[in-house]
Amino acid sequence: MVDLLGRAGLLIQATEFVNTMPFQPDASVLGALLGACKIHGAIELGNEVGRRLLELQPRHCGLYVALSTINADKERWDHAADLRKAMVEAGIRKVPAYSFIDFV
Repeated sequence: MVDLLGRAGLLIQATEFVNTMPFQPDASVLGALLGACKIHGAIELGNEVGRRLLELQPRHCGLYVALSTINADKERWDHAADLRKAMVEAGIRKVPAYSFIDFV
């Protein structure tokens, strides 16, 4: 539901849904909300959700990268650099991605 509302740009409703759930949201719920914040440029909400996610998964490199990207997209270079610096200081390395095509 959070993903559906978030993709539709209904971030207030998605946030209200998360806040009224009868249990604490897990990383997948907060990750869906963070993704919607990134898509729709909701930097303040994205940073708030990101902080909550980092409490749940403090060693997840993708969270640092996503938060850094959200801030960089809005030209908040100081915040983006702080996140990358925190990642390095914590000894967290970004896992390099790759793709390939297999011809049969």
